[in-house]
Amino acid sequence: MEQPKGSVRRGKDANGKEWETEMHNIYGYIRGTESVDGDHIDIFLSDNPTEGNVFVIDHGYS
Repeated sequence: MEQPKGSVRRGKDANGKEWETEMHNIYGYIRGTESVDGDHIDIFLSDNPTEGNVFVIDHGYS
């Protein structure tokens, strides 16, 4: 996993404006996968990832 729950993710947008957000869930990616943007497929895990629903979000890149 790339970002643990409670960590803060920071960066700059296309205009150079800095941003930050607290991660409310564990965040990472699935190795061996590739999304349409060429990166691995992102994944967010709940506190109990063995139970509950799975949601797949298609951003609709062209």
